[in-house]
Amino acid sequence: MLSIYKKELRSYFTGLTGYVAVALILLLTGIPIRNIAFVGKNMAIENVLPSAAFILLIAIPIITMSSFAGERAQKTDTLLYSLPLSTSRIVLGKYFSMMTVFAIPVAVISLVPVVLSMYGEVDWFAFYTSVIMFFLLISAMTAICMFMSSLCESQVIAAVLGSGALFVCFLATMLVSVIPKTELAAFISFLVIAALIGLIAYAFTKNLYIALSVGAVLMAVVSIVYMNDKSFFLDIFGKTVDLVAIFDRFTISVVSRVFDVKTAVYYISVAIFFNVLTVQTVEKRRYS
Repeated sequence: MLSIYKKELRSYFTGLTGYVAVALILLLTGIPIRNIAFVGKNMAIENVLPSAAFILLIAIPIITMSSFAGERAQKTDTLLYSLPLSTSRIVLGKYFSMMTVFAIPVAVISLVPVVLSMYGEVDWFAFYTSVIMFFLLISAMTAICMFMSSLCESQVIAAVLGSGALFVCFLATMLVSVIPKTELAAFISFLVIAALIGLIAYAFTKNLYIALSVGAVLMAVVSIVYMNDKSFFLDIFGKTVDLVAIFDRFTISVVSRVFDVKTAVYYISVAIFFNVLTVQTVEKRRYS
């Protein structure tokens, strides 16, 4: 795993990819911190992080798109899979190298209160708990985008899918507010989700029959439940959206100015879940 980690980390800084991602995060957190702290004389700089999290929708797909899609595009995946390493070690080596790239701007941001403490009183606990949660948010988003890359053979498509998945998470609450709060709207939403799961099944298996079967079975189950208890969907739909809205959890955590253990566990669980999915996807490609 260490050899994969070093190779991947070196590749990010041999070219411009790593520098661009680090610069984007620092630039779009540095400017609002300057405006709030030095211009607005407000030391609650942790409030910058929720709005700065938007840049992650661009920075993270830039880094993750080449993790597996790049290997296939350059025809180096066969060489990668020939290494005497388990698939999980390969995936974790790549994942930790990407997390190291993102740890650089987070480490720099962590130094900001030290400087600002010379000019005013800083709430150290609120800031550093927010930074920890910010890094955990990055870990979850990176795992999601790496999984998208493992499904693709094109880096561009991997970046688009990664950004698309993160945008859905970012806009989840707003999208729900647009959807009518009726049983029929919730039912249609679950049918769409069932279709998307069918597409994911196809990405895993490359078998159209299996994918159609999975989608059809899920749609049938959704339809049967709807016919028996329409009100069931309203409650479940809200809970489903809550699971997807990873950005809202971060914002609430920062605003509350406490370390939300549930949110931290949630981010770690999302990271583990998508790393496991990535391992399964790569495992299938490796031995197919």
